[in-house]
Amino acid sequence: HEKRCWSVHWSPVNPNLFVSASDDCRVKVWSKNSPGAIATLNCQANVCACRFHPRYANVLAHGGADHLVHVMDFRNSKESYSMLKGHKKTVSYLEFISNEELVSALVVTSSSLALVNFLFMRIVR
Repeated sequence: HEKRCWSVHWSPVNPNLFVSASDDCRVKVWSKNSPGAIATLNCQANVCACRFHPRYANVLAHGGADHLVHVMDFRNSKESYSMLKGHKKTVSYLEFISNEELVSALVVTSSSLALVNFLFMRIVR
């Protein structure tokens, strides 16, 4: 990364992979077996949070200063599977709590949480 890194997460499915999110508007996927990033996702704004899916090795979620939560297969970085709109401030934390749901948080700015069903990209709570 070229700027501050906000988040790092090891894959629960593939222990050789980890993902990082940065102020350089990039999400990078790394492998312990490679000297550099194996995938780079260019985003529209600073990225503050990233998490691998608990079941699918190639699926990850990320969120940041664009106020969106993106869920995508990092092998096809041009398209998100789904994108949640509705946060009014920077998404600063993400955590998958099941195969279909994740929690997104705006901890730094407003101390609010959202429970998201990302298959339907709707806020549950």
